[in-house]
Amino acid sequence: MNISASMRDRKLVLIARAGDSTSILYNALSKFYDTHVFLEEPPSATALMRSRVRRLGAFRVVGQVLFQVLVALPLSRASRGRRRAIIQEFNVSVEPPPQEKVDTVLSVNYKAS
Repeated sequence: MNISASMRDRKLVLIARAGDSTSILYNALSKFYDTHVFLEEPPSATALMRSRVRRLGAFRVVGQVLFQVLVALPLSRASRGRRRAIIQEFNVSVEPPPQEKVDTVLSVNYKAS
């Protein structure tokens, strides 16, 4: 694919959490843009649960947890093989972005002190 110099000079910021999907996206975008990644730290499970209980109520949060345990987790495990096949079929790179292109932040939603 022929990329013009002006397109390659464009800058792009990717805000994400560490993982294969972030690496795949970075590797695809960095072919076309000067890409920098801000990786957010995931909140602790305890803090997340407390926040959700306050906002949504215990009953809804229990429903969300049950959905994760009974549906999302088994689906994730069941799809591992298909995911590997797609990565191999489309020759997708899951190499993490180079460290000089990555900054780790607690959250992009908070002001720096």
